[in-house]
Amino acid sequence: MRKEELLGYFDSEQPKRPSVLRQLLKGKTTSSSLYWGLVYGWLDVIKMDPDLVNEQFKQDIADLVQAGYLAANDDHTVYLTEQGRKYYQEWRHVHWPLQRTKLFADYNIERWRVILRLLVQVCSEFSYANKNYIVVTNDIYAQNQVRRWFSGQSNKQQAVRQFTQLLRVCLANCNPQEADVFANTLIGHQVNGLTNAQISQAENIDEDDITNIVINITNRCLQEWQGSVVQPLITAVSAGGAVPIAAQRTYQEFMQGVPLAKIRQIYHLRQSTVEEHMLDNAIVLDDFPYCHWVSSELYEQLKGLAFTGETTIANWRFREAQQLMPELDFITFRLFQIMYVKGEKDGSH
Repeated sequence: MRKEELLGYFDSEQPKRPSVLRQLLKGKTTSSSLYWGLVYGWLDVIKMDPDLVNEQFKQDIADLVQAGYLAANDDHTVYLTEQGRKYYQEWRHVHWPLQRTKLFADYNIERWRVILRLLVQVCSEFSYANKNYIVVTNDIYAQNQVRRWFSGQSNKQQAVRQFTQLLRVCLANCNPQEADVFANTLIGHQVNGLTNAQISQAENIDEDDITNIVINITNRCLQEWQGSVVQPLITAVSAGGAVPIAAQRTYQEFMQGVPLAKIRQIYHLRQSTVEEHMLDNAIVLDDFPYCHWVSSELYEQLKGLAFTGETTIANWRFREAQQLMPELDFITFRLFQIMYVKGEKDGSH
């Protein structure tokens, strides 16, 4: 990720900790980073850049502070300066940031990109009855998935037509220049795709922007083709979601009526771990059963206590709340905060 793109995740009103953004981008989430991701509005970047180099990220933030685009506070938070806001607006006007980034948590986007390129090639060569060609990728998993999908089609001609139509419609709905960039990267029968460098020179677009354009259209295809003829290939790149599999399992069993104490016993988990699992799910789900911990009366009581302090509810510390309500436990406290933050974002307060 280019350092200029990082500016888009900060604002002047709410200081934010870059370390949280780094963890979310890499997909190295904890209950704490997920919570602050909710507070900061960053849940849609999870797993967006799993190969992010920590030291480079820190240096990029330092460079942006040095340039005057970000300003740092003593508590390790930073905020966007007016100079940074203007610079980012100008930068974004001529560059292509990533879009539909929430898909990165649910799917292996890089593998989907490889599968999509291979599928285009396979369908193109099939249309010309050519069986002798070098496949576009060495990714064995991608090769096997496309081979399995194609061999499973009882009417291959129809499947190719359906896929071709899907691609045509998707590209027709894209910006024409972006559609051309994407199409020029594809390989088919007697058609060798262009490199990013070649497209960059021809279109006068940065190579990093070429990469982002391709990813953006790749993401668009994935989103628009749900339930289509290529659904098995989409399912094949499922990445598990924003929270760990173990946390999803805990939540599923709880919703099936298994008490948390029993789940702890079955999987040899600490109480704090089970509670973190539930908090993770509360953060990312829209229909979490808060009522098991936070009644409407308790919610109003906690909100009243919070507003007597000098901090926001999102930043309210557990030990401060517990001093006012000694019987309060952490999971109830955090669920209250999550409820409040989500209500603030959707305007239900």
